[in-house]
Amino acid sequence: MHPRRTRLSLRPILCICLLVTATSILALPEDAKQPIDVAASSGEMSLGDGLSVLKGTLELPARITQGSLQITGTEIRIVKQHDELQSATATGNPARFQQQLTPGQEPVKASAREIKFDNKSRVLILDTMVELNQVGKVLVGNHVEYNLDSGGVSASSKDGQQVHMTIPPSKGKQ
Repeated sequence: MHPRRTRLSLRPILCICLLVTATSILALPEDAKQPIDVAASSGEMSLGDGLSVLKGTLELPARITQGSLQITGTEIRIVKQHDELQSATATGNPARFQQQLTPGQEPVKASAREIKFDNKSRVLILDTMVELNQVGKVLVGNHVEYNLDSGGVSASSKDGQQVHMTIPPSKGKQ
């Protein structure tokens, strides 16, 4: 089967699966009101608006935290405007992202070689060796774009590989 055809036929299925199982998905409102905390082995940082580049190691990655949002990687590029996080791009082996979207629910967790987080549009773009885990639903592929607010997902793989998704059984039907 042609890889592009497989990708196109999987996209609606993945979107439907995540949209059907997603509940009112919004980041915790208090996250944006929390201070942005960064930690790194070294870096070039802006105390005001602009770009900061944080560097870490595999053993002690650079980290950015704001409320339940946490991003780690061997390098993180952060853009701030008016003391608000606009975007963050983390690279690593792997880089990691997590954020609790609803109170009392497990956080969304993602890992990939590169993670781009656009805080304004609330979109995660994950590239290379991607694993996305939301409340036990696991999606593995090479490229994933995930809208944190709507739950919409676009996923693809390359070189004859497939996107793989695991959806656990409903707890009420055991």
